[in-house]
Amino acid sequence: MFERVLYWRKLSGAKEGGLKSRPAGLPTAVAALLALVAFACNGGGELSLEEYFQRVDKIGEQASLRSSTRTTGPPAENASDEEIAAYARSSLAESSTIMRDVRDSFNKLKPPSRVKKPHDRFVDALDTTADAVDKVADELPDTLTVTDLRTLGVVLDTPELNEASDQLDRACKELQAVADEDEIDVDLQCD
Repeated sequence: MFERVLYWRKLSGAKEGGLKSRPAGLPTAVAALLALVAFACNGGGELSLEEYFQRVDKIGEQASLRSSTRTTGPPAENASDEEIAAYARSSLAESSTIMRDVRDSFNKLKPPSRVKKPHDRFVDALDTTADAVDKVADELPDTLTVTDLRTLGVVLDTPELNEASDQLDRACKELQAVADEDEIDVDLQCD
């Protein structure tokens, strides 16, 4: 951005130590101002690393908030086995929906070239993980007991879901490593 500002100052006739005494023509000044605004807002270009990680952090905060305020509440103590199974399926479906929404938010970002590959791997891993969660939900039995619900972690321990989760974790750590290298203060909470 500084190069554009300096370049614009040269075009407007500015000399070191101040602006030229006569103002540049209105069309030139307006065009230059619009160019600066478009550049500063990243109208068509990729984000800077700092902007990228700020947006990634915001997406993560929104996803965490959604996860903590789920619409699917736990089943009542006297819930039937069918209601417990429906709760488990609904909860898993809500998780995969959140992951896909995060993926969609990531797809809207224009990542800097330095993080393009890990960004794309992260997006792909979100998709793969959401698909794996959906598969687990589809394979749940029509009835689950409270004991089954407490051991749902065993059901979630599938090779597909484990591999997808590992992909997601690796891509997240790649992104975090870039942020750390550039001393960008962000915690992507990859672990």
